[in-house]
Amino acid sequence: MERAITIIVFVAILALVGFAFFGPKGGGPLGGAVQAQREAQFTLTEYQITPNRVEIQGGRVKLVFVNQGRYIHQIELYDTVEQRVLKEKAEFIRPGETQVLWVDLVGGRRYQLYDPVWRAKGMEALLITR
Repeated sequence: MERAITIIVFVAILALVGFAFFGPKGGGPLGGAVQAQREAQFTLTEYQITPNRVEIQGGRVKLVFVNQGRYIHQIELYDTVEQRVLKEKAEFIRPGETQVLWVDLVGGRRYQLYDPVWRAKGMEALLITR
């Protein structure tokens, strides 16, 4: 009987250690205090957004836009599933300026980022959420 209890305790400890290392991360009691980084940075120049394809975790994300071009830019986000432009926009980013946009993105979707003025010249990027 004593041996069975020892085995059960040993298995329970192994399960807890395994869950602590490999289980979900987040605000739970065994999960860790650090969340996955949900941030992407884009450089804007004439007719180009770099990088033009980014994968990021869904949820509340921070999008940073740095204008290294000569013209004022603005960025819209288009949800390809709901087929609509999100209300959150980065507007009037002057040359040399940086603008931060916080937005809630649904996981498993594709969002198009683009400058509506320069989109026809190729100023767009794809944001894929996991």
